Amino acid sequence: MKDYIERMKKERQELADKQEKLMIFLRTHFGQLDKTEWYLMSSQTSAMSKYIQVLDARITHAELKENQSGLK
Repeated sequence: MKDYIERMKKERQELADKQEKLMIFLRTHFGQLDKTEWYLMSSQTSAMSKYIQVLDARITHAELKENQSGLK
């Protein structure tokens, strides 16, 4: 598999790991955060989720292109 696809997959996994840690932090420290901190961190998890979706689409597209070029 092409290096750039592997790099995207690694980036996606690292981002998913960070997102999961942040979501756990939000759940376990809910009472310790003020409303602004909670809102900002919650917004960050949403942005990370969107970024993961974009990476998933890019990975799928790149893999399809690689598979098609291998058929030629």
